[in-house]
Amino acid sequence: MIINKPLPKGRVWQFPTELEDAFDGVEDIGYGPRWMGAKIRNADSHIELGGPKNGYKSYLFTEVVENENDIVDGKFELIGPDIQEVPPGSSFPVGIYYRIWGPLLTDEYVEYLEREKIQIGWDHIEHLMLINARNTIWIRVGKGVADRLSFAKVNQIVYACMKTTFPLIKKVEIQMIVGAPEVGGQKLVEGIQKECEREWDIVDAKYLGIDDEDVDNFYGCVICQTFAPNHMCVITPNRLPYCGILSYNGAKITMQADPHGYVCKIPKGNCLNEKLGIYDEVNRAVYNKSNQTVKKVSLYSSIKYPQTNCGCFECASFYIPDLDAMGVVSRGYFGDTPLGIPFAKMAAIMSGGSQNNGFMGTSVRAIRMKRFLQGDGGWNRVVWVDKELKVQVADAIPEELYDKIATEEDALDIDQVKQFLVEKKHPITEKYWKMGEPVMMTLPGPGEDWPDADIAEEA
Repeated sequence: MIINKPLPKGRVWQFPTELEDAFDGVEDIGYGPRWMGAKIRNADSHIELGGPKNGYKSYLFTEVVENENDIVDGKFELIGPDIQEVPPGSSFPVGIYYRIWGPLLTDEYVEYLEREKIQIGWDHIEHLMLINARNTIWIRVGKGVADRLSFAKVNQIVYACMKTTFPLIKKVEIQMIVGAPEVGGQKLVEGIQKECEREWDIVDAKYLGIDDEDVDNFYGCVICQTFAPNHMCVITPNRLPYCGILSYNGAKITMQADPHGYVCKIPKGNCLNEKLGIYDEVNRAVYNKSNQTVKKVSLYSSIKYPQTNCGCFECASFYIPDLDAMGVVSRGYFGDTPLGIPFAKMAAIMSGGSQNNGFMGTSVRAIRMKRFLQGDGGWNRVVWVDKELKVQVADAIPEELYDKIATEEDALDIDQVKQFLVEKKHPITEKYWKMGEPVMMTLPGPGEDWPDADIAEEA
């Protein structure tokens, strides 16, 4: 188990373990595709868990247990207050821990179980919102269901869906911490979150050595087409989806578990542009899956033919025209960026499935990949990252560049950032600027093509 410390006493429920009884007692709660992708506004929220108000102090951790005797099937423990026990507008840190056993399940199934069975389970419940993954989850329960819903009902529905839709799952045990002050608040949740992060780092390290050149096919994910109809994420060993949930291996397992589901296999085909990461078969797949609206995508660029964005991205990379440079901002940063707008306004511009040259969603895991922004110059082109994200991905930033990349504490105004770059001798001043001055690119509008010559120059 990841939790190696004493916890406050919680309340325990026992869910029905027989499949025909799995949904007993939750008939008054709406469940199904009609509720998927709900966005609960702040004014309509009865209780909020994790998310920006709590500094994204949260975790959703899934473990495949080796020994079936180490798990009590159908057990749910809640530490902290329930939905109906707090006043409307309440907000707390949160931790959710799913332990799953099946004789044929291995660690390789974790991402599939978390995305396909757990998060989709939450996301199909009436007036309930869950977005993001791992340590950035954000949950809201709407006022319209607060008088009927409880966290036991939520997790019974998720438990029932797991057991009834995926026969390899034999046992599930769940623990949920609502980090109210009386049970330890943020300190309790944050302590366990750090233990989870160490485990995630171990998992991620297993796959960092695989390169796009080492595989014969990629994968595509269209689960977010419920609210971004023309969007598809292309998943490769070096390019992970914006939500941060699936890796290349996770996509492979998802495809094996559900060959006719939302993940599809994409042949690599011929590489048309190695630096940008443009492949003919990828373009063909994206065109077909985007309702024939997106003709070309770059796997490694935010500037030229970036992939479309849904709305679930943990972070965003963006072009700064006045500096001919790139910036990166996380969802958890609430201040302005060098563009003069915060993440929320930038996300509104990017979301919905359109191709916006100069903007691309990304995840914390994807930022750590070696081909991150390769087509735009990589870290040599990045000049600004919000402070918390910069610390979080410090291991991915070249050591010689770390102090040369500004944060909100160093500069926000364009002139200030420019002065910072000159003083720190950031490589962009020599590699991309002309005679010490940035040369602004004119980007095509959403969905518009770049001149063929501009793309050919990158080959």
